Amino acid sequence: MLTLQQAAAVQATFAHELITGTMVHEAEFSIRQQQLRMTIRPELALVISLDRYPDLAVNRPAGWRQEIGQELLVVLHQALAVPFVWCWVSEGVIVVLLELLDETKNRQQPFADQKARQIASQIVQHADEKRISVSIGMGGFYENPLYMQHSYEEAQMALKDRFFQGNQLILPIRTKRDRDSGSRRNSSIPSKNRADVIASVRIGDEHATLEALHRLLQDRTMVDQQDVESFQSEVVEVITAMSRTVLELGADASTILAENARFIQDLYQTIRYDTFLKKVERYSIHLVRQVEQLGMKKYSPVIRSAITYLKEHLGEKIGLKEVAQNCCLSVYHFSHLFQRETGYSFLEYVHRMKLQKAVIYLETTDLSIKEIAFELGFEDANYFSRLFKKQMNMSPREYRTARLC
Repeated sequence: MLTLQQAAAVQATFAHELITGTMVHEAEFSIRQQQLRMTIRPELALVISLDRYPDLAVNRPAGWRQEIGQELLVVLHQALAVPFVWCWVSEGVIVVLLELLDETKNRQQPFADQKARQIASQIVQHADEKRISVSIGMGGFYENPLYMQHSYEEAQMALKDRFFQGNQLILPIRTKRDRDSGSRRNSSIPSKNRADVIASVRIGDEHATLEALHRLLQDRTMVDQQDVESFQSEVVEVITAMSRTVLELGADASTILAENARFIQDLYQTIRYDTFLKKVERYSIHLVRQVEQLGMKKYSPVIRSAITYLKEHLGEKIGLKEVAQNCCLSVYHFSHLFQRETGYSFLEYVHRMKLQKAVIYLETTDLSIKEIAFELGFEDANYFSRLFKKQMNMSPREYRTARLC
């Protein structure tokens, strides 16, 4: 006789093999049923997500996560009058496989949708009575239990429609045609927003990168509120461009490419908007810090501090005296130390950093030369152009034309 814990583990194994499609490697369904002593024949998947789980879990002890999980299982047993199995698929997300048990044998999709919606409503209601907020994605109905992998994937896709929406939602499966007809293919990310992010990554400015990233994400959220896939794809394009920038600056290619692939895969599987944003922010910080390590590990702490201060105020009028005071050094001492370690005078270094950003704006936006100069803190566009030509051996206009060709 199995204990309650053993029985829970067995049914979780059964559910996991069905939603991953790995049962085919174990045995035929009926044989696997006998091996695990399961009688249920699942026909439909529900994916149940605890609303705002990342926020709720912050600063909570590990025991809280176990308690909320156990409370949700109690809700399921109270709400469901049909056979079911379950397994956790990620923190705060559980999949439930149902056998609908229709006495009329009317086991078609319209009936299944109606019955599943009723069941989902009961789960949401029972959870709410325990002050637990959940949203539920519904998969399609399949008579063959080996198709539970498809139903699970459909339920996940349905739950994506909650991405920008509220809490306690029940989201039915939508066909590809429905998704396409409801989709608004909007204009891509404005080049200025993208350039702000990439330019800030290029100089290793964590603060500016996050500010630019937040502006970009807010803009896309407003535009793509009915098109989750477009939003995710466009953000992934920016992440890829950021990674490419880090590679161009000399980071280890095998490490960056592997990390990037894993991150993008994880990002596409994220069903919560708030979690998505936090993941993007954390990974962006990780990329920027790699740039910082590449460019600043050879400098002393005081010069690293000075360069960080410079990056944070690059668009402002900032002088040698201000940075020296920030580093608690005399202007004379700081100036000599800065040039000895970096190989450039203070002003030359500031100009080089600004021109690194200028290159990004010239390559990826249609901003005028005057607008780029103003963006970088130059009051005189002609002065900016002279500096650029001295550094790059061509004017900003010539550089842009050459890159376009």
